[in-house]
Amino acid sequence: RLVEGGVLLVDDYGQLEGATRAVDEYLAAQGVTMMLTRLDSQGCVGIKPPQRG
Repeated sequence: RLVEGGVLLVDDYGQLEGATRAVDEYLAAQGVTMMLTRLDSQGCVGIKPPQRG
C-alpha cells in the first residue's frame, strides 16, 4: 500500500515493456494518477498525491 505522500521508486520503467505495464496496471488498479520523473537512464520516482474529495 502506498500512502499519500509516499514515494514510489521504479527501475526499468520505460525501458522494459513488462516493467512499464506492471507499474501502469498497479497505479490504475489503485486509482492513482501520478507523474513519474526520470532519475537516470533506468530509474524513475513518483510521489503519491493527496486524494481529492
